[in-house]
Amino acid sequence: MQKLQIFVYIYLFMLLV
Repeated sequence: MQKLQIFVYIYLFMLLV
């Protein structure tokens, strides 16, 4: 389930950038 958290983090990062 840790992979899912990383995916969400990348998604937020993409939205920020």
